[in-house]
Amino acid sequence: MEGMLNDLVIGNDTKVEFDKHVAKQPPVNLSFSPQILTAGFWPTYKSPEVIIPESMTKCLDMFKEWHDVTHTKRKLTWVHTQGNATVRATFGKKSYDLQVTTLQAVALNVFNDGASFGLDELGKTLNLDLETLKPLMHSLSCGKHK
Repeated sequence: MEGMLNDLVIGNDTKVEFDKHVAKQPPVNLSFSPQILTAGFWPTYKSPEVIIPESMTKCLDMFKEWHDVTHTKRKLTWVHTQGNATVRATFGKKSYDLQVTTLQAVALNVFNDGASFGLDELGKTLNLDLETLKPLMHSLSCGKHK
């Protein structure tokens, strides 16, 4: 438990350092804030090898480059199933901010140009198996009833 708490404190320091680094770079049209956790202190999660959109990949690459220089002996592993995102969605004349998981944001991004996909085709586009894709798409298409 102590290791987990230390990770959170160190993560805040890392975020501040990375934000200073980002401020010196050309602007990116995304707000990006990774949380660095030590694998030995946290539960392990299965993370699919999803195909990340180029706009998100730029942020991941920028962080990886900075992290590899700053922490030369640490290995960075992305766990996309544990992240979250705020996505600005426009329907007609109205805009909405949607709070979604990283995988949901990646899936929504595929539809940005108004494209439509069958489930199998979407799975190939995102590199996700049906076992992962079905609940992901269900969570985006079916509301929660209370």
